[in-house]
Order: sequence, then structure tokens, then C-alpha cells
Amino acid sequence: MLDQSLRRRMHQPLHRLAQGFDRFGVHPNAVTGVGFLVGVGAVVATAQGLWLVALFLWLTNRALDGIDGPIARVTSRGSSELGGFLDLMADFTIYGSMIAALGYAEPDARIAALVVLVSYYVNGAALLAWAGLPRNLKALAEGRTLLLSGGLAEGTETIAATALFLLFPSQLPTLLWIWAGVVGLTVAQRMFFTVRALTADASHPERHEAQR
Repeated sequence: MLDQSLRRRMHQPLHRLAQGFDRFGVHPNAVTGVGFLVGVGAVVATAQGLWLVALFLWLTNRALDGIDGPIARVTSRGSSELGGFLDLMADFTIYGSMIAALGYAEPDARIAALVVLVSYYVNGAALLAWAGLPRNLKALAEGRTLLLSGGLAEGTETIAATALFLLFPSQLPTLLWIWAGVVGLTVAQRMFFTVRALTADASHPERHEAQR
């Protein structure tokens, strides 16, 4: 829900920061790799109940994830499909692993954590099914690997929600159930959006032809 607005606000600062990384010859895939390792550290710290350590590592992981794309767009090495693939795989792996680690650390929250994991799985399916449609190949021309549909729970909201889990572990079951509901609403949003768009294309094929 907040990703587009935040992306616009952070575009110039991130662009300048990315230029600084480029001057030192930093490869965007290296940033993705380091970010992934930091994310693994956040998962391990979460599983051990080291909440503040986990919070620091989680926020660092997300910060690194936010800069690898801008670096790829300004660097002489350029963005690539491989970079986009690695970035998405790292994101999905850390997102899911953090929820699994929370369930491991807090037994009372395990059922809620399982429900969140299922909601992540279905949400990811809805997200990638839309992004993979031929009509969305225009995302490549916009400098992004995938064209992702918006929703109530996007990256910004996931960062905030996970930070809350780590800040208030005593309230973890309740917070996870609320988050599962939010992600579930996002799935419904994305399904409605996709079905409506594809139904409109089927009813008015000339629109789709004009977009191609």
C-alpha cells in the first residue's frame, strides 16, 4: 500500500547513494548476497529469542535490499534478469524464514505462524501469476524485473509488521493473527484486481491489442 509513495520519496536519496556505491565498484548482486547473509543472521537471532539483535539485523537486511536495485540501475554493469531473480528469491526466503523462526522461538505462536506462512504462499502465487502474464512485459521497459500489483500488505508493511513482532514478542500470537488477516485481505485484493483486468481484456480485446 505504501511502497509506491515511499519509492517516489526515496528515489533521489537512493539514486545518490547508489552512485556512491558505483564509484567504489560495488556490484548490486554482491549487495544482494550480503543482505541475504544478514537476513539469515536475523532469522537465527529470532529463533534464539535475541529480539533486539534480530530487529537490528532485520532492518539492515531490508536497507540493503532497498539499495541493490538502485545500484543496478546506475552502475555500468547495469540491471539484469539474474539480479532480479536473486533479489526476489532472497526476499521470499527471508520473509518466510523469519515467520518460521518466530514460531520456533514462541511455541504459543506456532499455529498463527503457520497460517501466516500459508498466507505468504498464496499471496506470492497471486503476485507472481499476475507479474508473469505476457501483458506485463512492459515492466522491463520501466527498469524493473517484474510488474507487481499493489495491495494492502506490501514490502513496507511487511518490514513494519516484522519489526513489531520483534519489539513485542509477548504479544506475538495476537500480532501474527492480525497480520495473517491483513495478508489475506491483500490476496483478495490481488485476485479481484487480476480477475477484473483479465475479464475486461476478454470483453474488449481491442484494448489489450492497443496496449501491446
